[in-house]
Amino acid sequence: MKKFLPMVVFVVVVAAIVIIGIKANKNNNPGNNQAANSTVAGSVTSGKVKGASTDTSGIDPVALAKFLTSKGAVFYGAYWCPHCQDQKKLFGDAMQYITYVECDPKGENAQPDKCTAAGVEGYPTWTINGQKVSGTQTLSQLAQLSGFGG
Repeated sequence: MKKFLPMVVFVVVVAAIVIIGIKANKNNNPGNNQAANSTVAGSVTSGKVKGASTDTSGIDPVALAKFLTSKGAVFYGAYWCPHCQDQKKLFGDAMQYITYVECDPKGENAQPDKCTAAGVEGYPTWTINGQKVSGTQTLSQLAQLSGFGG
Protein backbone atom coordinates (compact mmCIF):
# COMPACT_ATOMS: atom_id res chain seq x y z
CA MET A 1 0.00 0.00 0.00
CA LYS A 2 2.88 2.38 0.73
CA LYS A 3 4.02 2.01 -2.89
CA PHE A 4 0.69 3.32 -4.16
CA LEU A 5 0.27 6.21 -1.71
CA PRO A 6 2.28 8.75 -3.76
CA MET A 7 0.27 7.83 -6.87
CA VAL A 8 -3.06 8.24 -5.02
CA VAL A 9 -1.97 11.62 -3.63
CA PHE A 10 -0.89 12.72 -7.12
CA VAL A 11 -4.23 11.73 -8.69
CA VAL A 12 -6.22 13.50 -5.95
CA VAL A 13 -4.15 16.69 -6.32
CA VAL A 14 -4.52 16.70 -10.13
CA ALA A 15 -8.28 16.13 -9.86
CA ALA A 16 -8.60 18.99 -7.36
CA ILE A 17 -6.64 21.34 -9.64
CA VAL A 18 -8.85 20.45 -12.61
CA ILE A 19 -12.05 21.00 -10.63
CA ILE A 20 -10.83 24.33 -9.24
CA GLY A 21 -9.79 25.41 -12.74
CA ILE A 22 -13.20 24.58 -14.20
CA LYS A 23 -15.02 26.48 -11.44
CA ALA A 24 -12.69 29.47 -11.80
CA ASN A 25 -13.26 29.55 -15.56
CA LYS A 26 -17.04 29.53 -15.10
CA ASN A 27 -16.84 32.34 -12.53
CA ASN A 28 -14.66 34.49 -14.79
CA ASN A 29 -16.91 33.99 -17.82
CA PRO A 30 -20.54 34.47 -16.78
CA GLY A 31 -22.82 33.51 -19.61
CA ASN A 32 -20.06 31.39 -21.17
CA ASN A 33 -22.44 28.48 -21.48
CA GLN A 34 -25.00 30.73 -23.17
CA ALA A 35 -23.01 31.29 -26.33
CA ALA A 36 -25.00 30.41 -29.39
CA ASN A 37 -24.05 29.87 -32.99
CA SER A 38 -26.15 31.82 -35.42
CA THR A 39 -26.68 31.56 -39.12
CA VAL A 40 -27.31 34.84 -40.89
CA ALA A 41 -27.91 34.81 -44.64
CA GLY A 42 -25.74 31.76 -45.14
CA SER A 43 -22.83 32.86 -42.95
CA VAL A 44 -22.13 31.61 -39.46
CA THR A 45 -21.60 34.11 -36.67
CA SER A 46 -21.16 33.54 -32.98
CA GLY A 47 -23.08 35.55 -30.40
CA LYS A 48 -22.61 35.52 -26.64
CA VAL A 49 -25.25 36.66 -24.24
CA LYS A 50 -23.65 37.86 -21.01
CA GLY A 51 -26.09 37.81 -18.13
CA ALA A 52 -29.20 37.38 -20.23
CA SER A 53 -31.27 39.73 -18.11
CA THR A 54 -28.88 42.61 -18.65
CA ASP A 55 -28.09 44.42 -21.86
CA THR A 56 -25.51 47.18 -21.89
CA SER A 57 -26.34 48.42 -25.39
CA GLY A 58 -28.63 51.17 -24.14
CA ILE A 59 -31.36 49.97 -26.52
CA ASP A 60 -34.88 50.38 -25.19
CA PRO A 61 -36.37 46.86 -25.25
CA VAL A 62 -39.94 48.15 -25.63
CA ALA A 63 -39.06 50.34 -28.61
CA LEU A 64 -37.09 47.52 -30.23
CA ALA A 65 -39.86 44.97 -29.60
CA LYS A 66 -42.48 47.25 -31.16
CA PHE A 67 -40.18 47.97 -34.11
CA LEU A 68 -39.49 44.26 -34.70
CA THR A 69 -43.22 43.52 -34.67
CA SER A 70 -43.94 46.39 -37.06
CA LYS A 71 -41.37 44.92 -39.46
CA GLY A 72 -42.96 41.45 -39.28
CA ALA A 73 -40.15 39.83 -37.26
CA VAL A 74 -41.11 36.56 -35.57
CA PHE A 75 -39.45 34.76 -32.65
CA TYR A 76 -39.91 30.96 -32.79
CA GLY A 77 -39.18 28.95 -29.67
CA ALA A 78 -40.19 26.24 -27.26
CA TYR A 79 -41.31 26.61 -23.67
CA TRP A 80 -38.65 24.16 -22.41
CA CYS A 81 -35.73 25.77 -24.29
CA PRO A 82 -33.22 27.50 -21.95
CA HIS A 83 -31.89 29.71 -24.76
CA CYS A 84 -35.44 30.85 -25.51
CA GLN A 85 -35.81 31.76 -21.84
CA ASP A 86 -32.57 33.76 -22.10
CA GLN A 87 -33.95 35.54 -25.17
CA LYS A 88 -37.18 36.36 -23.36
CA LYS A 89 -35.25 37.71 -20.34
CA LEU A 90 -33.43 40.18 -22.60
CA PHE A 91 -36.79 41.72 -23.46
CA GLY A 92 -38.32 41.39 -20.00
CA ASP A 93 -41.77 43.01 -19.91
CA ALA A 94 -41.32 44.09 -23.54
CA MET A 95 -41.83 40.43 -24.60
CA GLN A 96 -45.54 41.24 -24.71
CA TYR A 97 -44.85 43.25 -27.89
CA ILE A 98 -42.89 40.48 -29.64
CA THR A 99 -44.56 38.13 -32.10
CA TYR A 100 -43.70 34.81 -30.47
CA VAL A 101 -44.62 31.42 -31.92
CA GLU A 102 -44.54 28.39 -29.62
CA CYS A 103 -43.27 25.43 -31.63
CA ASP A 104 -43.73 22.59 -29.14
CA PRO A 105 -47.23 21.08 -29.41
CA LYS A 106 -47.30 20.77 -25.61
CA GLY A 107 -46.67 24.49 -25.10
CA GLU A 108 -49.21 27.22 -24.44
CA ASN A 109 -50.83 28.54 -27.65
CA ALA A 110 -48.74 26.06 -29.66
CA GLN A 111 -48.46 26.62 -33.41
CA PRO A 112 -46.09 23.87 -34.60
CA ASP A 113 -47.40 24.11 -38.17
CA LYS A 114 -46.12 27.70 -38.41
CA CYS A 115 -42.71 26.55 -37.21
CA THR A 116 -42.60 23.79 -39.79
CA ALA A 117 -43.71 26.17 -42.54
CA ALA A 118 -40.97 28.63 -41.52
CA GLY A 119 -38.34 25.87 -41.65
CA VAL A 120 -37.43 26.21 -37.98
CA GLU A 121 -34.84 23.57 -37.07
CA GLY A 122 -33.71 24.83 -33.65
CA TYR A 123 -34.59 27.28 -30.94
CA PRO A 124 -34.62 30.17 -30.67
CA THR A 125 -35.03 31.14 -34.31
CA TRP A 126 -35.91 34.60 -35.57
CA THR A 127 -37.16 35.63 -38.99
CA ILE A 128 -36.24 39.24 -39.64
CA ASN A 129 -36.38 41.02 -43.00
CA GLY A 130 -36.57 37.69 -44.82
CA GLN A 131 -33.54 36.27 -42.99
CA LYS A 132 -33.62 33.32 -40.63
CA VAL A 133 -31.34 33.73 -37.59
CA SER A 134 -30.79 30.96 -35.04
CA GLY A 135 -29.51 31.25 -31.50
CA THR A 136 -29.95 33.74 -28.70
CA GLN A 137 -29.50 37.24 -30.09
CA THR A 138 -28.55 40.34 -28.11
CA LEU A 139 -30.71 43.43 -28.42
CA SER A 140 -27.88 45.01 -30.43
CA GLN A 141 -27.82 42.10 -32.86
CA LEU A 142 -31.59 42.25 -33.31
CA ALA A 143 -31.44 46.02 -33.80
CA GLN A 144 -28.75 45.65 -36.46
CA LEU A 145 -30.55 42.82 -38.28
CA SER A 146 -33.83 44.73 -38.34
CA GLY A 147 -32.49 48.20 -39.15
CA PHE A 148 -33.67 49.62 -35.84
CA GLY A 149 -32.28 53.10 -35.34
CA GLY A 150 -33.84 54.08 -32.02
